[in-house]
Amino acid sequence: MPRHTAEDIHSFREPNHNEDDIKHILLAGAFGNYIRPESAMRIGLLPKVQIDRIYFIGNAAGTGARMVLLSRDCRRDCRILAKKIKYTEIAHDPKFSEVYADSMLF
Repeated sequence: MPRHTAEDIHSFREPNHNEDDIKHILLAGAFGNYIRPESAMRIGLLPKVQIDRIYFIGNAAGTGARMVLLSRDCRRDCRILAKKIKYTEIAHDPKFSEVYADSMLF
């Protein structure tokens, strides 16, 4: 049975990209508070990037909601940023489901 990693998942959706293209990895919420990046990279949960590109950002949803509610400048910045962000949906991709299921056998 093949063992897949975060790099495999990233590469099948973005075949022309590699870890060097990843500028930042943001870990949020409880997941971000308790994960050890070195361990996550070792088991393939996160792509292998330099540790200084991994940031723990706490409760990102709550903080962002407060910022947008309280600041017109922040709302403007969010509209601009939203146009630059590329969202990649992988949950319904049959290849992702296969890779994900195979990866549960560790």
